[in-house]
Amino acid sequence: MPCFKGIAVSVHAEGAPLPEFGINRQSRFSRINTFIPVPQPKVPRDSTTNKPEPAKFAISITLLTPGLSIPYSTPKPTPENPYPQPQTVAGLPGLGEKANYGGQVGPYIPITKSENETIAAYIYFDGRAKEEVATLLRPSEETWVNSRWVQVPESEGGGLAEREFLFREVGLERWLNGLDLDGQDAAARIEKRRQKFEKRRRRRKEENGSDEELADMMTPKKRSIAREVLRYGSNEQSPVEKVSDDEDFSSDSDDDDAFPEAAGQIKVAMFRVLASGEIKRGEYSPQFDAHDDDEEGEKGNGEGDGGDIDHTTSFAKPKTLDPKSISTQTVTGIDGPDKPFAVFTFFYRGERQLQKMGILPNSKQQKPGNSATKRRSRQLDFSNLAPLKSGGTVGFSAFRDTNSSAKRSKTRKKSNGSSGNMLEDSEDDDDDDNGAVKMEEADEKEVKTLLSPEDAKFQGELADGVGRIKLKRQHSAEKLDARSPSAGGNSATATPPIETDTAATLPNNVFGKSLTDDNFLGSPLKRHRASLHGDTDSLQKRLGAGFGGIDVIAAAEAAHTPLPEPAMKKILGDNALSPFTADFEQRVNKALERWHVPGISIAVVDGDHEWSAGYGISHFPSTKVTPETLFYTGSTTKAFVAALTSLVVDNGTLQWNTPISSIIRDDFVMEDDYATHHVTVEDALSHRTGLPRHDMSYGGTYEGRDGTIRDIVRSIRWLPMTAEMRLKFQYCNIMYIVMSYVLETLKGQWFGDLLYEHLWHPLGMESTYFSTSAAQDGPEDLAQGYDYYNHKYHEVPFMNLTLTSGAGSIISNVLDYSKWLKALINKSAPLSKAGHNAVRTPRTIDIEPGTPFTGTLTYTLGWNFGVYHGHEFFMHEGGMEAFGALVIFFPALKYGLVSFGNTGMTSNFVEETMIFHLIDEKLKIPREDRFDWSKYREESLKLKDDAYKNAISRNYPHIPKPALPPTLPIANYTGTYFHPAYRNATITFDDSVLKIDRTKQQLWKIAGEIKHISGDFFMAYLDSTTAPESEFKGALPAEFRVDENGVAKSFGVMFEGTMKEKIWFERV
Repeated sequence: MPCFKGIAVSVHAEGAPLPEFGINRQSRFSRINTFIPVPQPKVPRDSTTNKPEPAKFAISITLLTPGLSIPYSTPKPTPENPYPQPQTVAGLPGLGEKANYGGQVGPYIPITKSENETIAAYIYFDGRAKEEVATLLRPSEETWVNSRWVQVPESEGGGLAEREFLFREVGLERWLNGLDLDGQDAAARIEKRRQKFEKRRRRRKEENGSDEELADMMTPKKRSIAREVLRYGSNEQSPVEKVSDDEDFSSDSDDDDAFPEAAGQIKVAMFRVLASGEIKRGEYSPQFDAHDDDEEGEKGNGEGDGGDIDHTTSFAKPKTLDPKSISTQTVTGIDGPDKPFAVFTFFYRGERQLQKMGILPNSKQQKPGNSATKRRSRQLDFSNLAPLKSGGTVGFSAFRDTNSSAKRSKTRKKSNGSSGNMLEDSEDDDDDDNGAVKMEEADEKEVKTLLSPEDAKFQGELADGVGRIKLKRQHSAEKLDARSPSAGGNSATATPPIETDTAATLPNNVFGKSLTDDNFLGSPLKRHRASLHGDTDSLQKRLGAGFGGIDVIAAAEAAHTPLPEPAMKKILGDNALSPFTADFEQRVNKALERWHVPGISIAVVDGDHEWSAGYGISHFPSTKVTPETLFYTGSTTKAFVAALTSLVVDNGTLQWNTPISSIIRDDFVMEDDYATHHVTVEDALSHRTGLPRHDMSYGGTYEGRDGTIRDIVRSIRWLPMTAEMRLKFQYCNIMYIVMSYVLETLKGQWFGDLLYEHLWHPLGMESTYFSTSAAQDGPEDLAQGYDYYNHKYHEVPFMNLTLTSGAGSIISNVLDYSKWLKALINKSAPLSKAGHNAVRTPRTIDIEPGTPFTGTLTYTLGWNFGVYHGHEFFMHEGGMEAFGALVIFFPALKYGLVSFGNTGMTSNFVEETMIFHLIDEKLKIPREDRFDWSKYREESLKLKDDAYKNAISRNYPHIPKPALPPTLPIANYTGTYFHPAYRNATITFDDSVLKIDRTKQQLWKIAGEIKHISGDFFMAYLDSTTAPESEFKGALPAEFRVDENGVAKSFGVMFEGTMKEKIWFERV
């Protein structure tokens, strides 16, 4: 563990996962087992009694999805690896391929195409038949469970309460009474297995002439399951260790009996389900009383300091729970109760007992290497124990329900049936080996026949015929005591998790978006009797024998409560709370509706934690946004240009102060000769060259052919500068296109290939592209861009990104950008420390009035830098005709966020609103001190709208009355006018209206009407033809110049707002 069959499970105490020893997989039982040490009782910091208290614990469960960082898998930094990276989950197998992940951890692979498929996890303590907790898992999200929910007696006030899990010390003899001691000799079992092992080795050697790769004889050949298993080790430098066949991991246990259901173990059983039922609020009946399983006297101090002690699971005192916060949901089961998809068993022992068993080295001996922690026996070593007292274990009877235990024993024997013979060692090794393989394959085939894609389509039919699982969730905003880490709940068989609103949302093309935040948040479930409607026999025929009958499908209810951070940290240390709550989803949906944005995706990196989610629509009518959905990321591309430049600087090919003209001498010429020879790489990347945007000048065709970025670079000589170099910040996309051309020239490769080779591939960004065609050919969904006008959404054609290059040509998803954020936050590879420092160093001042930042913003290399409520951040937005992007990170907080949307401009508004809401929540900014981004953007749009409506009075305040007539008849102003950089402006006269068309040659397709003002002065009302009523809508002053022959020779329009003059086109 913690990773097995696409699920990660671990037990946490004192702020960290407990180390695991003696890991063992039993494929026949779909079971994996390990030993964990119990922490010693400690005196709490806030204790007034100075008495040690038992260690509280919580269980973390994560349903793994492709690309997800494995929880807690980031090693601690070392001098050799100062910026370690977490291990990640491999991708899904291709269509028709078998899952074979080699040395990687594989994801959970659904068996249906239902978007509702997920996992229900049942948690059992110490061999009890009744589960303590049952919870539904949210794909990609970490679910925390740390308490059971209980019913408070009426005599004590009634109502619901929750009791946190803890390890309680008990005397060893008392503890042994809870074990299921079957009298088998552990040493004999080990010897038996050793002999069988040797027999297989001999046969292998006889057949193949070699005894190498013995592990291949012990595991099914078709899969590499052993290498899909990870476990937490005791080495602090490597919290998560790989387990291979020749180490602690044993996969040759298929011939062993299942471990007995006994004291000293925590079992987590996983069942596949379809979560498609209706959510109902306030319906919940607990299955535990407040004092069930209380220890006598609540002492929990074992036999004293001198006696042998061990531990048992127990529960803290009840704490009140608000019943109004509970909701339920019905869920349809897939796996039967006798065939769980996977079972994780943690055998918890005190350190002294683990040493006696040989699991841990004796403290008196020299600590051995890794091999010494190998599991020597899966049964306890009782050779040194004295006989039990004749009086038994008084006071321990409440620990187990003997009646249910007996029933369970009978049930286990009955359910095993003929399979019990399979557990015996076979004299024929071939049969034994094949049996293990066949059994595993048979299980897989059986499950797959239960729900085909066609069956999944008829979930309603299944729901009527199969037992139901009720899921409950707690939304209580009530503050818990700081010492309570739990959001608990009471159910007749269930307990709440410490469940956080954790969220690294599963790509919905795997599980679907209908598993919404509101459906479940990793809550506990309660088991009920299944209720079947109709003919049971026909139901079994339809679903297969694996369901068994009325009691086949487990039932459950569950709960969730967000914990106050101090309470969470009490159990989980610095483990962060998920930002993606139900409240957050409501805020997102409200913002999407307010700004008419179909959908956004968003991801958060918080230390070692990552969450991602998709909201809204990728393609109308019903394709939903997921974290895997691709979006144009616009100007966030610029940070990659700067990063790639830093790598070239590192190898000495280039310096930050290298003049650009020294590299592309013939191509790079500016209006000012001094600027031509002195503008450097650093100047271009920090927007201080003196050249303004001139965005209407580039793209499209040049001289009748498709343009290249070299054409754009060479056109700079015709573009007016509006400031001296290094004097003023002037955002300029063209200079990043120039830098793309510079790097292509130096390296002799297409810029997209350079990015992939040196940045994306090392970071694992395999869903990131540099052209529209490549993104469309990829396996991911590329979101459709939209423009909203006339009260409906309109599709915007995908842009050709060839000529935007380094200015904004990346297409990616938030999952890949999370990897980018982590490298930036941690200053890790592929950039050097010098490179990270260079791109973070401010170069120019960029003032944006009205924003909530402290002081002014500055621009570094590809990033805005500022201070927000005392915290330094780096941020960059991106905008295209129909897409928006926002990336921001706080290095000191190790906190970063990214969001993409599929409208122009307005998706940026949603991203700002939601990202800064999350930041404010993270920083705990008081509500009254939070900046209103929606109001700010509403005011900016109003100013823009006013400027458009009042363009004439603002630009021509002294028009004579009556206005002067034009020099020529309006129709005589028509024709094609040319500028060497802006190229053609075609003017026509249609329906008594003078019109301008710039759609044939430019990247941004602009057209509009030219209205006469006075004399030869006009106003050009322009807009995008592909995304109207959006960012490009504007009213610009225009003018014609008529020569002495009465011919309109020149046409000027104020295309560049920072210029005092117009851009002049000459008649062709």
